[in-house]
Amino acid sequence: MMKKRVLVVGDDAALRATLARWLIAAGYSVELAESAKHARRVVANERIELAIVAQEQPDRHEFACDLRAAVDRLILVTAPADDISLTAGEAVPADGYIARPLREDDVLAQIDAVLKADASAAETAPEVLRFAGYTLDVVRRTCLDASGRVVALTRAELTLLLSLARRPGRAVSRDELTRAVAGRGAERGDRSVDVLISRLRRKIESDPKSPRMIVTVPGVGYMLAAKPGAAPAAAPASNPAATNAAAIAAKARGNISRLAALVLRTLRLRASSPQA
Repeated sequence: MMKKRVLVVGDDAALRATLARWLIAAGYSVELAESAKHARRVVANERIELAIVAQEQPDRHEFACDLRAAVDRLILVTAPADDISLTAGEAVPADGYIARPLREDDVLAQIDAVLKADASAAETAPEVLRFAGYTLDVVRRTCLDASGRVVALTRAELTLLLSLARRPGRAVSRDELTRAVAGRGAERGDRSVDVLISRLRRKIESDPKSPRMIVTVPGVGYMLAAKPGAAPAAAPASNPAATNAAAIAAKARGNISRLAALVLRTLRLRASSPQA
């Protein structure tokens, strides 16, 4: 069984080391990032099931939103009296919160709860969607291409693709897609969905610069143009019914030819025999 990958983001080296020690002992694979820039570089190159952010930078909300769209789950480390908001009425888009001072059992319990909630949500919605040769399995949270190979998608990318695949041929607004991915509506200047769409196109479109499956609907959002269950064009397969019909027709023509030859032979024999 593959270890779940956890990204720990924090400018405190001692805190990063402590969390890494606890997580590795619990069986997780750990990546460490000392800055938002480093964290963005990590999630751009590999799938991260869970990110734990322990930073207090001024743009934490923007960073949390970006990271939430790129990883499967997000947990924020908060101050003891933190009301889990950065500005009045503006909640941080996370799946869980851990208050300082940190305790190993609390951290591991929160991680376990968040990851179990993710698995339970998938189990309650058994569903398989197909389009253009791709298969989306909601339970297993996988995307397979026409050859049966797994397409490596982040949680956010998969959620976005599912939102489109469930309504093929219909435009889905940026606000709705942002809500599906990050649990909130789109804000002014929020381009996180556009970034995710670009990543998706690079992974499933034959020509990402001229997309034919995930198309932009100006002023609205995006649409999955591929028909449900449609597969890539292939050489036409043989039709068993047509083959059988052709064989029967050929056999009938052979029988007619043999019958005609027999009749002609009979007539010739009668013509050559002496008259009674």
